[in-house]
Amino acid sequence: MSKKTYPIQFGTDIVVIFTVIFSIAVAGIVICFYTLGGDLQDTLKYIPDIIGATVVPLVAATTAFYIAQNVQRNTEATLLNRTMSYIERWNSPNFDKQDIIRLMREVKNLDEDKKKKKISKALQDEVLRAKLVCILNFLEEMSLAVEKDAVYEEILRDFFRGIFEAYHKNFTFWLQERSKDGAPKVYERFKDLFGEWDKQGFANIESPDKPLKSLEPNTSEKLEKSHLDYQEILKDWCI
Repeated sequence: MSKKTYPIQFGTDIVVIFTVIFSIAVAGIVICFYTLGGDLQDTLKYIPDIIGATVVPLVAATTAFYIAQNVQRNTEATLLNRTMSYIERWNSPNFDKQDIIRLMREVKNLDEDKKKKKISKALQDEVLRAKLVCILNFLEEMSLAVEKDAVYEEILRDFFRGIFEAYHKNFTFWLQERSKDGAPKVYERFKDLFGEWDKQGFANIESPDKPLKSLEPNTSEKLEKSHLDYQEILKDWCI
């Protein structure tokens, strides 16, 4: 998945530059004609031809430049709108997640065996199971959009990483059971994207110049603790 730049605003500096270049070019050509022995009036006769020879390519280049700018702006705006739509859909009160959130909170402090038993029993309810499938379908759809570079991954990662972690942690065993039932590719993109984000750790904390592992031990521990605290807060508010 390639890293994209965020939408930027283009100014009108290019118009000023082209105007200056055009004026210098016309003046220079006139001076050359006159310097080489041409009469001023004869030289001035060539001005329309000079302008035609310089303006047409200049206008064509300027037009092409702004068409390319508009295409880029429209593409970036589309990507950003699509990216933000996933966050808006997730936060929408019409997205029914409350029963699943309640289930995850109920099993939060249970050991793995008890947690699996309670979740498996709860998901025997068809309505609750349908709600979970709806959520996982949403996360799978978003993972596909990330895979195809159809969204800004950085924005979605910053918002959804803790959410992915919560659903992966609580329902991986259930997905594995579904795979055994004849659907080996169930939510593969969701699981793969979580794996990638999990390897990245605390979002954007590492840089080429100063990776996390090169920090002082105490600093690394503090950053990791801040990350864990943030993830807990995110789970309480967003899942």
